[in-house]
Amino acid sequence: MHSKVDSEQRPVPFRTALLKTSSSDGITQPEAPLLPATFRRNYKIESVDANICAFLNIELNVRRLNEIHGWLWLVGLPSAPRPLHYQVVKEREIVVTEQLDLHLVWSSSKSSWILIKPLPRFLFCPVFWQTEICPHQHLYETALGFLLSYIALIEREVDYNLAINHGLIPKDITWPGWLTIVHEILCVLPQETAFDPAIVSSAEVIGSDARVNRRFNYGELRLGRLNWIYRLVVGEIRGYHSGCTTYGSFMRENINSLITLFAYTTIVLSAMQVGLATQPLTENYSFGMASYVFSIFSIVAPLACILGIAAVMTVMIILNLARTLKIRKQKRLAGVKVALIAGIFWAYTSFGHSRGSTALADAAAVASSPRPNGFTLRHVIDHGAGQPGPRARRFDVTPERFAIAGVDSHVGPFAIKTAPVKIQRPSYNSYDNQMPMSPIWMAEDVPGPDIEDKETVISFANMSEDAYKVGRDDPGWMNVDEDFNSSIPFGWDESGIRGHVFSDDTNSTIILAVKGTTVAMFEGNGTSVHDKENDNLYGSCCCGQGGTYLWRKVCDCQTGTYTCDDQCVRDELRKPNRYYVATVELYQEVMKLYPHANVITTGHSLGGVLASLIGLQHGIPAVTFEAYPQAMAAKRLGLPAASEVAPLRKDTGGFHFGHTADPVYMGTCNGATSFCSIGGYAFETLCHTGRKCAYDVVKDWGWRQSTQTHSLRYAIDNVYMKYEKAATCLEEDLIDSDNKYKYLSNSWLVWVQRQNDYHRHEHSHYHYVKRTNYNHLHY
Repeated sequence: MHSKVDSEQRPVPFRTALLKTSSSDGITQPEAPLLPATFRRNYKIESVDANICAFLNIELNVRRLNEIHGWLWLVGLPSAPRPLHYQVVKEREIVVTEQLDLHLVWSSSKSSWILIKPLPRFLFCPVFWQTEICPHQHLYETALGFLLSYIALIEREVDYNLAINHGLIPKDITWPGWLTIVHEILCVLPQETAFDPAIVSSAEVIGSDARVNRRFNYGELRLGRLNWIYRLVVGEIRGYHSGCTTYGSFMRENINSLITLFAYTTIVLSAMQVGLATQPLTENYSFGMASYVFSIFSIVAPLACILGIAAVMTVMIILNLARTLKIRKQKRLAGVKVALIAGIFWAYTSFGHSRGSTALADAAAVASSPRPNGFTLRHVIDHGAGQPGPRARRFDVTPERFAIAGVDSHVGPFAIKTAPVKIQRPSYNSYDNQMPMSPIWMAEDVPGPDIEDKETVISFANMSEDAYKVGRDDPGWMNVDEDFNSSIPFGWDESGIRGHVFSDDTNSTIILAVKGTTVAMFEGNGTSVHDKENDNLYGSCCCGQGGTYLWRKVCDCQTGTYTCDDQCVRDELRKPNRYYVATVELYQEVMKLYPHANVITTGHSLGGVLASLIGLQHGIPAVTFEAYPQAMAAKRLGLPAASEVAPLRKDTGGFHFGHTADPVYMGTCNGATSFCSIGGYAFETLCHTGRKCAYDVVKDWGWRQSTQTHSLRYAIDNVYMKYEKAATCLEEDLIDSDNKYKYLSNSWLVWVQRQNDYHRHEHSHYHYVKRTNYNHLHY
């Protein structure tokens, strides 16, 4: 047993500081860090600075060798290790390891090599020894033995050069400096004692103050014998250290022994056959019986060896599986603890300080009061989307103004029923933060639309349809920007997006309806040009490139026939003149007007895509109509990403209404002869985020797909109002296109998917795979 003595009785092995230092504010410290950045404990990565003691216990751990110390005489000599130049002469390759219990372990099974652990920088710092190592007896004994092994490894300057070239000692250490340290270390030992770990480890000779760990009684250790001893003594099937990383390599490593056994057996059988053919041995009964027994053994032995190897591999697989399940269970328990602590912390810090903190209470109030609320138009906000002039202009709708204008039909009130909606959202959110990527995401119920109520869905559709109506000449428009030069044209028709803001009587819930795509026979009519560019930016794989020549090209991100620079597309999405940034700022203007309100976004087509992206951005409900699939755009914008939520959040609060006869909504308006392609629109995306609420008019009424049904007014009058109840909202399965399909046309994939859906009796909605494989992004 090691006797624990007072730290002052364990001297620091040396006093000379050889590491390069620098002075700052009168404090001298090493130029390079003494300790590594992290270490692993229980399969987790931890900071070294946060727990130096635990790091040292792992760094200076030779427990496994001490467990079989009584058997080490079979695997190594009880003497100091031979110097580095000797290892080179023996043609052993020096391999660096960071495990101290593998230090000086060598093998010559396939190629000859020896594992050597580099001397860490902290062992060259006398102050570190004094504060962190000397107070702990087991650390002191192991660290001192480790140093003594290097004194044996680096005897001459050629050994020093080998150590520097292989990174075994820091480059700060010079040859004269090494000689100084060696002299000081040996001075700690008795003068009459020649260096020999076997002698140094004897407490009777040098006393407990300079005692080293008993592992260093021995120098180099032979790995082959060490593995067998560890298997027999400890019961570890893999042995002490296995070079096998797969079960196949394990078989190859052990097959040589079997081949040798079979070769010897073959030679013996051949000799016996020859012997039985001779006169003396033919009549020898004992030799005949021996030949008979050995023949039976030769038949049974190979089968027994094969079964034995199979049994060993089975046990290894079971042990590895049990180990994996144990680690998984530990991580799961740790994750529950972290989530619980984070939830408590979030609840404590956020209660009463954020808009989201009242969501549960609001949701409970909504659930207990299902009566519809009347929402009326309060404001119209128009954003220039990067054009000259003010960033946005606002039109405040008063009863007097819409009475004079005679526009009661699209100002409300609209009957809306609300209900709790579960959304995974950041634990902290703010309207003026464009990317609220908190590391903690919480699933909570927030006030949202009652999507099962038919009248509520139709009211949202009417609000989205009203966002197309304009009135630029009304003198009530106000500039949102304070510093506005009235001489600069605003650019209503040339560019920009528009949002209609509806609120209830208490202003507790706000609905933001975003204008969708303006389709014109000729480009240049209204916002059609910029709408088409943004449609192709959010709805295609590579900004309208790589398809028919009629598609409107938005950027120059295509790098090859089937490749696209994904980062280029991401940058294009976030340009100030693109609709996404403008919609974010439009949402900010709404939150400045109603900072404590719950917001629901809605929109049709492109407006629905923008509304859903804002919903993903800020964790609020969104109701869209006939919007084309936008999961790829959301992915590229990074909106769905969160710590443990990947690739897309399931509970996004997004509800995408549409009917199966609309090829834009269904993602099938992309063939070379489709009206979308002829009109210059590139729709190649696959699926929506959130839930898809499809009216299956193709199955129920026998409709055929046509772009004429994409009009929202047409869908309201002929679909939404005709069905007895609202469409059921289902979670859409996001699938990737198979490699064998990635170069085929989308129309053929539509047919394939329809056949699959038919055989599975799934007719409510289809999934469509995009045409190309740009950067392997298949959504």
